[in-house]
Amino acid sequence: MKLTLKLFFFSLFLCLNEPILAQSSETQVKKDSIEEKKSVSKDIRKEDGVMSYNWNSGKITFGGVIHRTVMYVADGINNDIFFMDSEQPPTQLKMNIENNLNDNISVFGKFLIGLQSNRPIEVSQDNKNPGVVFRAIISEVGFRHSKIGSIELGRGFTSSSVFNQADLSGTSTGSLIAIGNLAPGMKFSDRDANELSDRQVFNYFFDTQRLFVADRIRFDSNSFGGGFTLAGSLAADDRWDASLRYFPKAGKFTFRGVVTYEQKPFKDIYSRTVLGFGLRHEKSGVNISALGSYGETTDKRDPYGYVVKAGVTRSFTELGNTAFSIDYTQNEDAVIEGEKASSYGFFANQRIDPIRVVVYAGYRKYEVQETDLNLHPLNTVTLGVSFSF
Repeated sequence: MKLTLKLFFFSLFLCLNEPILAQSSETQVKKDSIEEKKSVSKDIRKEDGVMSYNWNSGKITFGGVIHRTVMYVADGINNDIFFMDSEQPPTQLKMNIENNLNDNISVFGKFLIGLQSNRPIEVSQDNKNPGVVFRAIISEVGFRHSKIGSIELGRGFTSSSVFNQADLSGTSTGSLIAIGNLAPGMKFSDRDANELSDRQVFNYFFDTQRLFVADRIRFDSNSFGGGFTLAGSLAADDRWDASLRYFPKAGKFTFRGVVTYEQKPFKDIYSRTVLGFGLRHEKSGVNISALGSYGETTDKRDPYGYVVKAGVTRSFTELGNTAFSIDYTQNEDAVIEGEKASSYGFFANQRIDPIRVVVYAGYRKYEVQETDLNLHPLNTVTLGVSFSF
């Protein structure tokens, strides 16, 4: 009898409290849902100006750049204004995905799509508005090992592209050390014929239209020996390159050194070797960067050249660094034997870090001397804005 009464009262207690228990369970589910949403919202955030989403084993990031320039060009016969995109860097959208397989190994994918209206390599005095270009700059998959390095397969930067990293001037957005990149498609005017020639800036001056981006397989070692890194790429048609970087830890000075070799980088160029360095005093911001190149062509020419760039980077306001630079370059035998080309320029860059904008302005003069052609120098004045997101 006592057992029966106990069971009766226990059943009654459960019936009376069922709504309370159900409500408590529902409340706990809602709390768990809210916490989960909070957890996810914490993982979706802005990192370095790009949207980033993290999960337990990986991360995906989205970002891009809008880069526009206005350029005044005086070619010795005509003066004109051109509205262009840029090649340093181009307007682009990018997405990176990385997934960790374990503590040592991860797999990643990279997409970078160029969206350029009036791409500089296509803009010239007789082709002012070539139109819109959509191109896959990077589309690759790779694996990274924490103790060995990384390997990438697909379209992307080759190992020799690291020469640009030697530039410590702070003005690379407006004045890349590959100085032919500013106005590569512009043509020189023929003094004797009083008309445009077929010679363009990229024919003579160091630019990134060589073995820079390609469909390739690339390996990069981890850093060793206090800042050394080895890399190599293999592409179709027996094209390949290799590079050695030395980026030691910064102290009072920041130093970067690069050596690259390219096999069949561009049309008639059979091989090319580039040596470069950058040195910056951190307290004063005074810096110097330089590149030297030597190559061999299929018609037995030996083109060579150098670029020297000096500048200063200072922080005058809380908005971001202000940088000034001046540079000089000279090349020989780039197109024909006996030809000489030179250029100098000075640029100013202003970073506005809170809104991720860089504003720059500068002047550059290109000059070429050939035995069979009498070419006017080419003068450019550039104003540009780059916005990263």
